[in-house]
Amino acid sequence: MISPSSACQLNTDLVKTHLMYAVREEVVVLKEKIAELMERTSQLEYENNILRTGVNQETLDQLNSSILLAGQAASNAAQPASNTAQPVSNSGKM
Repeated sequence: MISPSSACQLNTDLVKTHLMYAVREEVVVLKEKIAELMERTSQLEYENNILRTGVNQETLDQLNSSILLAGQAASNAAQPASNTAQPVSNSGKM
């Protein structure tokens, strides 16, 4: 017969082993995903550089300004409206 403290220790060790296995699996998956994203980023940066070399300066300026405007619009859309007027009820006044 196993003492309760020994059984508890065995269960704890088993849980630790399973958790470590699960964490290692997740680390492998995340490392693969990071590698894929880094490869995709490099590919897009390369394509971006090629495209930028074949474009005149005016087009680049227009592109940069449209990117700035889109970023500002996205930023404004993400912020909650704090200055919205709320209706005031006059039902309590005579």
